[in-house]
Amino acid sequence: MCIRVCVNVAVRLVKDPRTQRPKGFGFVKFVREIDAKNALKAMNGRIVNSWLIFVELAETTNPGESSS
Repeated sequence: MCIRVCVNVAVRLVKDPRTQRPKGFGFVKFVREIDAKNALKAMNGRIVNSWLIFVELAETTNPGESSS
């Protein structure tokens, strides 16, 4: 299944370092914030190959800042 939402900068699929199998999540970096929001709207809650997809916008923190 492919849904064209926008052009992205980078995709990183997180893998187990020992087995090299995907852990089930990854990261997509978009050029424009609106593209990220459109991808979230288009994909969050969709079922892909019988897997329910959850999409969130990443939160950034400045080095040295605590998230608590």
